[in-house]
Amino acid sequence: MADNYVTLPGVSANHFSTPDAAVLDLAANVWVAARVALDDWTPGSVVAIVAKSNNTGDQRTFLFSVDGSGVLGFRSSSDGTAGTEVTSNSSAAPTVVDRAILWIGAFFDNTADTVTFYTGGAAATPVWVQLGTVPAHVQGALFDSTALATIGATDDPANPLNGKVYRAQLGTVDGGASGLVFDVDFTDATKFDAGVTAFTEPENSLVFTGNGDQWVYVRAALNTAAYQSPDGLWLAGDGNGAYGPSSINPWADLSGNDHHAQLGAAVGAGADDPTFASSPARWVYDGADFHEIADDDFFDLAETDPLTVLVVALLDDRNPSDTNKLVSKKTSSTGAAVGWAVFVAKISGVTGNGGLGGHASDGTDQPTAEAVLMADAGQPFSAAWVRDVSADQIRSYENGVLRDTIADATTATLVNTEALRFGANTQPSEFLDGAILSVSIYKRVLGDGEILTALAALGGAPLGRATSTGLRAARAGVI
Repeated sequence: MADNYVTLPGVSANHFSTPDAAVLDLAANVWVAARVALDDWTPGSVVAIVAKSNNTGDQRTFLFSVDGSGVLGFRSSSDGTAGTEVTSNSSAAPTVVDRAILWIGAFFDNTADTVTFYTGGAAATPVWVQLGTVPAHVQGALFDSTALATIGATDDPANPLNGKVYRAQLGTVDGGASGLVFDVDFTDATKFDAGVTAFTEPENSLVFTGNGDQWVYVRAALNTAAYQSPDGLWLAGDGNGAYGPSSINPWADLSGNDHHAQLGAAVGAGADDPTFASSPARWVYDGADFHEIADDDFFDLAETDPLTVLVVALLDDRNPSDTNKLVSKKTSSTGAAVGWAVFVAKISGVTGNGGLGGHASDGTDQPTAEAVLMADAGQPFSAAWVRDVSADQIRSYENGVLRDTIADATTATLVNTEALRFGANTQPSEFLDGAILSVSIYKRVLGDGEILTALAALGGAPLGRATSTGLRAARAGVI
């Protein structure tokens, strides 16, 4: 099972912090460690991993970092100024490829005047191995600064981290087996508050709050056969690795610049309805934008593979002039295009709403389960599309209600090499004018009751409302 994590975009002001407290004032020995996956392990400039340092007003205590060449760094000050700051680096860089997970750590021994650097492998529990030689670090007592303790940047903020953070620790004992001051384990989703903006760690109940609007908390799949995004949070995991938001693949941002995450804005046609008084988070698409996940076997359908796709979305136009793809793993709506898709299409001769549904194609036959969309323009709705190979059926639901059932006439594989795309097909065309609030994909059939339960967890049933506890992500280029 893939682990939960926080992804940071490498953009100033996007990090986690907790206020200064007496327990954070470590004058002598310091143990600091983190399990991270940097997008670039040779970042070209200093990247803050864990720190209690603010250059403004000379409030430097310590900074644990990955430096530009990839070596680990530890710097500290005895009076908060740059003048007394001492910097030590590992004599070797960790052996790790970009975007791979690795535990890294450092222990400042105030008595021996040394810093020992470590790597601990990729697993949830580290196995510490000394990294290179042990450099001298003659410092004396560390400065008792008023700086916030931070993860992913300094308190200025400066030196932002671009990548994933799974866990971060600060303590006083080499190796961290005891003496921890804080242990921020982002893999434990229960520690996040209801607003998904803060994390209470267990050692001293320090509350780490997410700063900025471009970080994302990514939860692993609820089971090994689901890519899910409860409460509007994009997330992933198939048991073999995580497809989390990232500045590079497996998420790719290949489109225009107008799609964005929207928080706390009007919902549209339903904005005056108390049902929609609390606006959900959503990805907004302007008819020329999309996101995608690189081709993966999980999303491919063999002739006998079942599939359930759940989407919470809204459209700007209730009967669009062209098909609006919600989720697609095929190049177009033609039967010759192998793959599958969930969409809203214009219905010729029908005044009002378009047709909500989905289709599967083996290159010849393309059965399409489709019914008139009941939601108004700007009103969130939930869609469910099911390929039930045991019953030879394709079923389409709106807000948990079965709307159409047809025979599955496909007789060959639906496997292709296309990406999984949100907001367009893979040409790209058939762009979405509207927003996607949540997506779940199961490699199995969900029954009617399970669909209702799953949509309720997403906030998408029975009224089509997708209540969100908050999405911390934003504009093009950051996921």
